[in-house]
Amino acid sequence: MFDLAYVGKLGAIAGWLKDDSCPPQPMLGQIDAVLGRYQSSSGAPVRKEVLEGIGRGVLIERSEKVAELIREATSAGRRS
Repeated sequence: MFDLAYVGKLGAIAGWLKDDSCPPQPMLGQIDAVLGRYQSSSGAPVRKEVLEGIGRGVLIERSEKVAELIREATSAGRRS
């Protein structure tokens, strides 16, 4: 519910411009593209974690899980 285009598509925003002018953004596809470019250019390993059942407010909606994943990633980096 953090994507105004998605909220507009649901009819919650008066005067929403419709999909042709303001489509909801394909976030997972965009993230995959960015991570793929990063991995290709840096050679660094990339790990993507998809948390089901949430919108784009992952830091708000799943703050404990995000903190856990950051702890895992930073502790793994120290072991390397």
